[in-house]
Amino acid sequence: MQNKPDEVEKQLMKGYEKVSGNAKAQIAMASVMGKWYLKQDQKEKLLPLAQQLAAAYPDNSQALSFLAAAEIANNKANDAEQTLEKIINLDATDSKHRLMLANLLAKQPGRDKDIIKLLDEVIQLTPENPDPVVLKAAYLINTQQYEQALVLADYAQEHFPSLALSKQLKGDIYLKQKDYDKALENYQQGYNIQANNKVLVVMAEILVFQGKEAEAVQLLSDALA
Repeated sequence: MQNKPDEVEKQLMKGYEKVSGNAKAQIAMASVMGKWYLKQDQKEKLLPLAQQLAAAYPDNSQALSFLAAAEIANNKANDAEQTLEKIINLDATDSKHRLMLANLLAKQPGRDKDIIKLLDEVIQLTPENPDPVVLKAAYLINTQQYEQALVLADYAQEHFPSLALSKQLKGDIYLKQKDYDKALENYQQGYNIQANNKVLVVMAEILVFQGKEAEAVQLLSDALA
C-alpha cells in the first residue's frame, strides 16, 4: 500500500532536516523533495524550501541554482533574474546559468542586447560546443535579425566545418526571408554533409510550395530508398 502524500512529505522533510548543516546532502535532499513537489503539482511548496536552502548557503551555486529553478517554476521572473546573475557573478566560467538567464530574458520585451551578450559569452566559454551557436541563431532568426544571423552562420562554417550547421542555419534564414531557391540550395548542401530527415521534409515542402510536386516525390524517394 502506498503512503499518503502527507506522510511522504513528512518523511522527506525529516530526511532534509536530519542532514542540516551538510550542504551537499541537504541540496541533494532538497532536489528530491523538489521533484516530488512538482510531481504532486505543488510547485508553490518548492519556493519556500529553495529560499530556506539559499539562505543557509548563500554562496553555494547549487543552492542558488535550485532557488532560481523554483522562482522560474513559480513565475517569479525578476527574482530568478537576480538569482541567476548572482550565480554568474560567483563563477565567471559558468555557461549553464547564462543559458538559463538568456532563456528567461527571451520572454521579456526589450532585452535583446542582454540576451545576445549572454549567448556570446557562452559561445566564448564553450567554443567547442555548437549548441549555443544554434540557440543564438534561432533567437536572431525569430527576431528577424537576419544579417547578424548570416554572420553567425559564417562563424559556424569557420568553427564547425565538418558539420552541416552553417548550411542549415542559412537555409533557415533564407526560408524565413521567403527566398526559397537559396533556402533549398543551402538545405541540400547541408543534407549532403549530414543527412537529416527534418531537413529532408522541409526541402520537400519547399518544392511542393513552388509547384514542383514531382521533384518533391523524387527527392523523398531517392532519400528513403
